[in-house]
Amino acid sequence: MESPKGSLIDPMHYLAKTSPASSVSLLGGFSLLEIILSAAVVLTLSAFALPMGMRFFAIQTFDERTLHFRQTLSIAQRHAFSGYHASASGVALFSDRYVLFEGESYAGRDSLRDLSFPIEAGVEIGGPSEVVFAAVTGRPLAPALFTLATPAAEEVAITVSSNGLTILQ
Repeated sequence: MESPKGSLIDPMHYLAKTSPASSVSLLGGFSLLEIILSAAVVLTLSAFALPMGMRFFAIQTFDERTLHFRQTLSIAQRHAFSGYHASASGVALFSDRYVLFEGESYAGRDSLRDLSFPIEAGVEIGGPSEVVFAAVTGRPLAPALFTLATPAAEEVAITVSSNGLTILQ
């Protein structure tokens, strides 16, 4: 585009003079007050949401650990009941782990078939040092009561009944 004098006109200069977007108030962005208010709203919402989210995560993790321990007890019972390797089966409890084993006791087990599971930090499992399920019947040699607890005061009891059922209480 040429001006009456024959020189080229800068298109940006032309747009700046004719476009409503050239107004300083429209191109100025957000004010400091708007940014501070937005940040305050976001921080207030996250101050409420973050603790609830962390608590939810802790409860879910504890429930998952409880379920895994209960399933391990059930697997030991099913192995014994089904005659898996023609042996009794059980679960031994230690301070840092629990072990699914085959044999009449943890001391007399076949250690090559052990499955060890760590006890996660923040979860405490209390109860007898081992529970053994008899081969073929799947009944425990003695009923057992295990407790799982966290420092946040969550506590669950798992009972192994005389007929071999694991009951969550």
